[in-house]
Amino acid sequence: MKEMKEVAVLLASKAKGVNFAKAALPVLVGISREVKEIEARKENEAGPFKVILAGIAEKYKGALDVLGEVDAKVRERVMNEYQDTETIAGDEGELVFPCRWGYKVVDIKKVPPELLTVDGKAVNAEIKNGVRKIKGLSVETIRSLQVRAKKDAKD
Repeated sequence: MKEMKEVAVLLASKAKGVNFAKAALPVLVGISREVKEIEARKENEAGPFKVILAGIAEKYKGALDVLGEVDAKVRERVMNEYQDTETIAGDEGELVFPCRWGYKVVDIKKVPPELLTVDGKAVNAEIKNGVRKIKGLSVETIRSLQVRAKKDAKD
């Protein structure tokens, strides 16, 4: 930590330009070495915990992978089967179908000059203001699905 004392002296110095850079060189090298040393000690201490965490992650990986695949398939089927945007509520929770507008360029030659760089912020601002037809762009609803589980009475 002797570099800290040197930093105070260095920053208070009147040195300029290359002379300041040359004076700063040993201080910065010392700080860099100390950072590397501390990082190595930190990594050494954290190593056993990383091994434990990796083991825990591996323990649950299979179940989480299966649940993730099943969830994706059910969500995909729900999105294909139910085209409405109304929330579906039940005793267990609710399915919410938020929609947002998005776009894709279909004919760059027809895009208005002020949007020619296809400035996403500008296009989205237009869409937010109710514009649904922009030459050269296809403006469409992008649906998604959110699942909100109700808390059990015992939670």
